[in-house]
Amino acid sequence: MQDIRVLIVEDEGIVATDIQERLSALGYRPVGWADDAARAIAMAEAQRPDIVLMDIRLPGPRDGIHAAEEIARRFQIPVVFLTAYSEEATLERAKLAQPFGYILKPFNDRELKSTLEIAFYKHRTEREIRRLNRLLDVLGQVNQATLRLQSREELLPAICSLVVERGAVELAWISWLDQETSQITTAAYLENPSAHVDAAHLCAGGGSNYTDISARAIREGKPVVCKATGSRVGQVGEIMEDSPFQHSCAAFPLKFQGQVRGALGLCVIESDFFRKRELSLLKEMASDISYALDRIDADMARERLTEQLKQQSLFLRALIDAMPYPVFYKDGQCQYLGCNKALERFLGIRREDFIGKTVHEIWPPDLAEKYQQSDRELLASPNPSSQILPGVVETSGGVRHDVLFHKAVFRNAKGSIGGIISIVEDLTERNRAEQERALVEAQLRQAQKMEALGNLAGGIAHDFNNILSIITGNTEIALWKTEQGSEEACSMQLVLNAAKRAADLVQQILTFSHQHEPEKKPVKVAHVVQEALTMIRASLPSTIEIKQNVASKAVVMADGTQLHQVILNLCSNAAQAMQDQGGILDVGLVDVLDGQASRINADPAVGDYVQLTVGDKAGGIDPQIIDRIFDPFFTTKTQGNGTGLGLAVAHGIVKSHGGTIEVDNRPGVGATFRVLLPVMDSFSQLEAEIKAPLPRGRERILIVDDEPELAIVAEKMLENLGYEAHSQKSGIDALEIFRLHLPKKPFDLVLTDLTMPHLTGLDLTRKLLSLQPDLPIILFTGFNEKITEEEAKRLGIQRLLLKPFTIQALAVTIRQVLDENMPQTRFGNHPEIRS
Repeated sequence: MQDIRVLIVEDEGIVATDIQERLSALGYRPVGWADDAARAIAMAEAQRPDIVLMDIRLPGPRDGIHAAEEIARRFQIPVVFLTAYSEEATLERAKLAQPFGYILKPFNDRELKSTLEIAFYKHRTEREIRRLNRLLDVLGQVNQATLRLQSREELLPAICSLVVERGAVELAWISWLDQETSQITTAAYLENPSAHVDAAHLCAGGGSNYTDISARAIREGKPVVCKATGSRVGQVGEIMEDSPFQHSCAAFPLKFQGQVRGALGLCVIESDFFRKRELSLLKEMASDISYALDRIDADMARERLTEQLKQQSLFLRALIDAMPYPVFYKDGQCQYLGCNKALERFLGIRREDFIGKTVHEIWPPDLAEKYQQSDRELLASPNPSSQILPGVVETSGGVRHDVLFHKAVFRNAKGSIGGIISIVEDLTERNRAEQERALVEAQLRQAQKMEALGNLAGGIAHDFNNILSIITGNTEIALWKTEQGSEEACSMQLVLNAAKRAADLVQQILTFSHQHEPEKKPVKVAHVVQEALTMIRASLPSTIEIKQNVASKAVVMADGTQLHQVILNLCSNAAQAMQDQGGILDVGLVDVLDGQASRINADPAVGDYVQLTVGDKAGGIDPQIIDRIFDPFFTTKTQGNGTGLGLAVAHGIVKSHGGTIEVDNRPGVGATFRVLLPVMDSFSQLEAEIKAPLPRGRERILIVDDEPELAIVAEKMLENLGYEAHSQKSGIDALEIFRLHLPKKPFDLVLTDLTMPHLTGLDLTRKLLSLQPDLPIILFTGFNEKITEEEAKRLGIQRLLLKPFTIQALAVTIRQVLDENMPQTRFGNHPEIRS
């Protein structure tokens, strides 16, 4: 028979003693006797019997029914009523206390035993059901907690709380093993305040505390159950040694990442609490907690990974956005997944409008099909890596850019192809730079050719100018001796004009080959226009007709050759615009009086101007490029058909002459360029000076030139002007003659050629000035590449005189030099000599 502990509550001592004896005889263990309700409650609390035999009628304010109700409520101990009365009212009250049986006095041993056994069995069954229900409830709550809570610090205390509060457990704790230190610490702990368990002596029989039980469960990897009789702690924490009780403890291992890392411990004041079914439920609870720990760790690892991926994604997004090159990426179905800010700016499209689109929704049809085909080829390649595809990108403004797509595939987490990423390299500026470089290289080659041509032209110009000087000089001498107005004089004047035109052509050749610095002098613009039209007419196709209106006789201070270049460039530009369809080339030259220029152009200052217009009927200039037509190297012609310098050069020349150039553009009709040049104010006075009598003199002049005919012509010119002239054909002979005459009849001026064999004009100058430092010297040359006026003055040369020269230029230059050095001349500036 099971050892059943029975508390007897009876107010009559004799009856209580009899019952004790009879219980002992039946195999029960009486634990005490109480004669009133108060003592019965106190002893039930202290002894915790398995069952209470309670007399209904007890002395005092409370009877057995009151005591039974409190014992059942507070300690869950079954009560069997003893009574000698069977009043209906009493029995009805007794029912409310929910007793486990009734024994009517008098009773025999058989009734006593059967009633106690039935009550004990019923109570034990109900207690087991309640215990299992509580454990099932706790298990359900723990499962919910494992799903709801997201950290170990939240989960473990919550489990202890659920076990103690809902499982009617006196003490719950969770121990944890630190693998690095091998120390076991308490991760969570909760004690039922009303239990007053001495946690340091849970298993008094084995001398263990709760950490020892956990350590054993962790070490063995299986549940550990401890049953013993220990001590109960009073309200003030004192051990009540006279109140023995039975309790049981258990620890269940907790696994983490496949290893035992902790234990769930429980302590209850029931010696037989941990039965097979309870152990099964608690092991399941431990398993659920272990799973939750792994899940929480996995969730935390996943959150960390997610955060890392997020940070990496943000980093990559920032990195891609920081790239100066446009970047886009698309999935395996060639739909765009995203792009960087550089592509948004490049295409003028928002990222939101780009994502999810296909090539056919972004690019024009001709480009979309090409790009989609290249994507398919890259994705279908057996070993796809990268691809470089030249292409064209049209921006939001309709401007097309030459680009290179640097494409590569990227893979997903499974290792398969996830899509394509592409960097767009804009080649437009590089191509333009390469074109400009090619143009510069071509211009350099052309410049080298022109330099070679210039060197050749320089040599030819020297000899040709010498020949022209002989022709013009002899012709002018002959004109002096011929009657004005005669047929002979007219013929000689034609020869003289032709020689002057030949001299101008030589100067144009030198300027064209960059061997001649621009020299501004009075120029009749009408003459330059006529010469330019004569030249360009021969190069025009028959479909282009020249219509001219040259009505101005104005004179401007300009370099005639550069002015000629402006007219040629403007006419060539108009002619090229009409070369396909033909048309009329309008050229006009009119005077613009003071005040009228501002109505034509806002830039000119106050004064008179001459206006040159060159127009075409070629449909006009595209308004989108009208502001760039004067930019260097800008051209709308195909490669090889233009340099883009014609209008830029014309613009530069006009500006350098103080003028303005504008275009009157009429889309669909044509364009007219208008050039305004300031007119000279004192040209009439200059013409008067040109027509004045030639200045004369009687000084002694030495002429040196390796061309004998030229030296003789110059000698004759000077003799006709009254000078005493002597000519020599070499610098060496001239130096000897100068030394010979220096003591008695020194020369007043030396006129020497620059380029001579054996002794150049510069070397002769140095030697002459060493003999006579104040000697006036004039240097004449047919090609002045080697010396400028500044260098000549620094060497002591008074003037430079270019061949071919006229007798007027020679007379004026010599007279100016001699007058400037008047104290050193022998005759001075006497009117009778100059007349």
